[in-house]
Amino acid sequence: MSIKDVLGIPEVKRRIALPCHYPQGYTIHHEQDLCDSVGIVLEGVVTMVHHTAKGGAVLLAELEAESLYGDFLVHASTPRYPGDIVVKENAAIVHIDKEDIEELLRSSSAFRDFYMRHIGDKALSFNMQNKLLRQPTLRDKVLFHIEQTRTRTGKPKLEFRSKAELARYYNVQRPSLSRELARMKAEGLIDYNLRNLWLL
Repeated sequence: MSIKDVLGIPEVKRRIALPCHYPQGYTIHHEQDLCDSVGIVLEGVVTMVHHTAKGGAVLLAELEAESLYGDFLVHASTPRYPGDIVVKENAAIVHIDKEDIEELLRSSSAFRDFYMRHIGDKALSFNMQNKLLRQPTLRDKVLFHIEQTRTRTGKPKLEFRSKAELARYYNVQRPSLSRELARMKAEGLIDYNLRNLWLL
């Protein structure tokens, strides 16, 4: 069931407002803001960015259309955002209040099935990202990421938008990533272009 199918369920339609539209660069939620709703991205792209103690930024996730955010946090004992939710590309987002989520989980089996499956898939994704960040070297992170993507999607190539974004995902500086990728290519381990990485 897609997001559009879920939003078309009569019980759900009665509990959501019109989409909010946000411009590129807008911060929807700041770190430590209270999370009292779940956001559903209908259009555009938003990012989840965590700020480090040294002032750096780590890209936790990039959410495209049909993604949810706040779904874990809204049920937490301390529901405050651990980072910023920032619009990368002009976005349209529907917000569903916590009380409405809880009521829908009780009253709509279709919504409950979708929501629980989504929670499980996202937990697995976060677990894989945490495993990636725990790899001992940048080289290990790159190799793990390519293999993980191939296993999950069946695609032999890892797609990315830019090296800068990929570096943030790995929590390293862009020049460090560029140097390591060049070394790995020279050693015949990988090849890459502007938007893809793959094993040789």
